[in-house]
Amino acid sequence: MHFATRAKNILFQPGSEWPAVSAEGTCAASLCTGYVLIMISMQTLCLMLGLFVAGNFGQDIGIGIVVAVCVAGFTLALLFTFSFALFTNRLARCFGAEANYIRALQLVGYASTPSWIGGAFGLVPFVGETVSVLAGIYGLYILHLGVPVMMRVPEGRVFRFTAILVFGAVILAMLVGAIQITIAGLATAGVRSTAIS
Repeated sequence: MHFATRAKNILFQPGSEWPAVSAEGTCAASLCTGYVLIMISMQTLCLMLGLFVAGNFGQDIGIGIVVAVCVAGFTLALLFTFSFALFTNRLARCFGAEANYIRALQLVGYASTPSWIGGAFGLVPFVGETVSVLAGIYGLYILHLGVPVMMRVPEGRVFRFTAILVFGAVILAMLVGAIQITIAGLATAGVRSTAIS
C-alpha cells in the first residue's frame, strides 16, 4: 500500500485500518524503507526548514547547529521506533500475547504517524512542538486501538498492556529528547567557541 494512503487511513480510520495491516505480510526492510524512513525524513526536512525560518527571525542558528539537530533527530527517531518495537515485543510475552517483532514494528511505526505528521508543523517555529505533542497523544490512542489486533493481547489485558506501553514510550521519549537537547547544546557550544576564536 502507498505510504500516503496508509497514513491517511491510520489517521482517519484506525479502527478499520489495523485489521488490514494485520492481514498483510511484510518484512522489517520494506516497512522501514516504504514507510518509516519516509515519514521520519518528512518530519526532519520540515524541522530543518523551520530552523532556517527561525534563523531568519533573529535567532542565532547556524547551519552547523541545524544539521546537527536534524541528523540527531532523524537518527534518534529511528532508534526510538526500533527500541519501542523491541519493548512492545518483549512486553507481549509477559501478557500472554503474540510475540512478533515485525508486528510490533508495524504497531509502533503506524501508531507514530500522527507524531511524524505533527512534526511537519516544525515549519512553523515555536508552534511545531505543541502540535507534535497533541499529535503524539492521538498516536497513543491509535496505539491502543492497534494493540489487540497486532499483538493479539487478550481482551481483559489490553488496557494494562497499553498503559505500560504508554509509560515506556514517555520514558523513552524523554531520554531521546534529552539526548537531542544535549547534541543541540554541544553543537551550539562548538559554533560559539569557533566564532570566539
